Amino acid sequence: MYQRESAEASDDSQDECKPTRISPVCEPISPLMCIAPTTSSQSELHSPSTRVMQNFIIVRLDANTNENSKSFQKFLAQLRKSYTTLEEFNNVDKCIEYIKSVNDEKIFLITSGSLGEKMVPIIHDLAQLHSIFIYCQNTAHHKGWAKQWPKITGVHSATDSISKRLPKFIRESDQDTISMSFIPKSIMSEASLKQQNLIKLEPTYQCSVLFKQIILETDDDDTKCMEDFVAYCCQCQESASKFTTEEFKHQYKEKSPVWWYTSATFICSILNRAQQMSDMKAMLKMTFFIQDLHHQLKLLHEQQSSDFSQQFIVYRSQRFSQEDFQHLSNANGGLMSFNNFLSTTKEKPVVKEFAKRVLHTNNKIVSVIFMMTIDPNKISPSKTPFARIDNDSAFRQENEILFTIHTVFHVNKIKEIGHQNRLHEVYLTIADDNDPQLAAINSHLIEKIDGNGWHRMSELMLQVGFFRQAEELYNELLKNASNDKERALIYKTLGKAKLEQQEYQQAA
Repeated sequence: MYQRESAEASDDSQDECKPTRISPVCEPISPLMCIAPTTSSQSELHSPSTRVMQNFIIVRLDANTNENSKSFQKFLAQLRKSYTTLEEFNNVDKCIEYIKSVNDEKIFLITSGSLGEKMVPIIHDLAQLHSIFIYCQNTAHHKGWAKQWPKITGVHSATDSISKRLPKFIRESDQDTISMSFIPKSIMSEASLKQQNLIKLEPTYQCSVLFKQIILETDDDDTKCMEDFVAYCCQCQESASKFTTEEFKHQYKEKSPVWWYTSATFICSILNRAQQMSDMKAMLKMTFFIQDLHHQLKLLHEQQSSDFSQQFIVYRSQRFSQEDFQHLSNANGGLMSFNNFLSTTKEKPVVKEFAKRVLHTNNKIVSVIFMMTIDPNKISPSKTPFARIDNDSAFRQENEILFTIHTVFHVNKIKEIGHQNRLHEVYLTIADDNDPQLAAINSHLIEKIDGNGWHRMSELMLQVGFFRQAEELYNELLKNASNDKERALIYKTLGKAKLEQQEYQQAA
């Protein structure tokens, strides 16, 4: 039986209108891998030279960096071990400059009360700033001004309360970055008439369809793939700890894939970012884990089959930018896919309260409550497994149901329910595996791509204009090429990728 560790989550600051979760341990659990943090110089702005692998950055601001208590130093050491990127500052201006420079990641700020009081009014409304944790001893004074700012999670006098809450907020942020693709009704109509035009399909959807097929068809050596993934992570960071690398290798099989995915570790974040950025090199390295989690969901689904004999509804809250919500609106009457693993719950009231609360943290976002109707009799458990994961999850959320990658839904209706057109209910129905329109789109897509396995993915990425990603993937395939003919073909295609990027010397 897989091991699980848990400890009750803290509830010592603002009330949380979200599912009750349990943190794996009292302090953030170590990701047990070889990634060392990128740490800023405390007197000047630091721009990380390494490849960012997660969707978030933890920023710490404190003028007295050398005078913190032993407990806080221990807390920082745990952060450095647990998360791939930790930026530290003792200067407000430099910290603000850095936060403003971040475009693609979410910032979790840990600051002292006095510096936070000066800084928060300047940065609070920045889209990249997700949450603020105030750490100080004079909590009475700082709780007063902190109440004005919704992104402040609370004023904390002990590191334990931050340790328990930070993983939960990071997981919520990760869930908001899940890759989605949309197929408008007009393309569905063309599919019915057998007039499919792949140019009109979102590239992310095309890659997601093919990626899932590759995942279901390949069966690689888990141990070697896991070691390749760890080595890749080490190469992406400036420093590596051999100790934590070995720790990860030894502990991976001791816990279930569901536990790793839901725990406060690197897996979920790296996977979400790779999907979001169409980083197929990272996806290739993570194939072993995606397959393991898919197979565990399949096994759990079989064990729970009697619980899913009838149609049921699950819910999910999601934050959208105005632009992304417009893409969703355009898909009304069409289809949408969640390209990564999809976390849902049966608890609608909790989801609704959370959807309302997050509106106060950013006045430019749209909050959506997905209401998903699931008919278990219309889907294949081998292709689209889902399961209740309460007993295996590191964060015990009652009635949490996890779906495999690339689960497709019909978008039936979008209903505005308040907050000045910023809160909506979106009614979805899971797509039948035998749906003729969906089958026509997918089969047409697959037939248009030559090759096999990951070579097909590289070819598709060239077709949709992801030239840099295709180049990275071809370079990985080159390392494992089995003969000169295969190597020659890869070199030829690499030249094409370089030409498309106008790198003519390298293409020669």
